Amino acid sequence: MGAYPLVGSGAGRNDGHGMSRIEITRREDLVAVCPHCEAELPEIYVNKPRGPFGIGQGYLFLCPTCRKVLGAGAQ
Repeated sequence: MGAYPLVGSGAGRNDGHGMSRIEITRREDLVAVCPHCEAELPEIYVNKPRGPFGIGQGYLFLCPTCRKVLGAGAQ
């Protein structure tokens, strides 16, 4: 796959209009690593905790090895 140029304020080539371009490269061969236990993450667990009245407030993304929270998202 090729690079995906994004317009932004970061370092990179200038497009002639005062904006810089950052090269983004798609890599299918990489596997993420948990920042807590450093295990490879070929998958991530998703949990939807229930609020006090049985209403979900969002999602938690967990490491399947150490089960620590990697992030949270709203519905």
